[in-house]
Amino acid sequence: MHHAQTILGWLGLGALPLDADHLLMSVPIALALLSIPAGLTYATHAIARLLDSKQPNYLTIIYAYLPLALAANLAHYIPAAITEAGQILPVTAKTFGFSGSSLPTLVWSFDVAQFLQGVTLLSALVFSPYPLLRITQRPVWNNIPHLFLMLGLTVFFFQLMI
Repeated sequence: MHHAQTILGWLGLGALPLDADHLLMSVPIALALLSIPAGLTYATHAIARLLDSKQPNYLTIIYAYLPLALAANLAHYIPAAITEAGQILPVTAKTFGFSGSSLPTLVWSFDVAQFLQGVTLLSALVFSPYPLLRITQRPVWNNIPHLFLMLGLTVFFFQLMI
């Protein structure tokens, strides 16, 4: 939901408000946006079960998407973490009653944040297939629909955040 306005803009609905002032309109839009990943994973699992009837049930296999969800959340917060991390010495000094104005601060380029976001998202492509294969205990070829969805979601997150 952090990037909901961007997604709505891609769909040509960027003027729709998503705030508390327009709650009756915002809640259905938010629910629709939040249901997209669930629908995609469920449809992908249905396709995977058509190809291999021995696939575990949906609620078991969805755990394989947790590294991808974690990577996406971490990638979202990296720019804020990088800009705030450079202030740790002055903020700590101010916490203990000192001025902190003469202490050094670190400033990173936004390019560094984007690089770290990319590395974090790409790590999901390493860490998500492993639990998928362990959970399903099926060959890689039987998990192709899930692997393609993981790749597609990673590309989507790249477009959304970087």
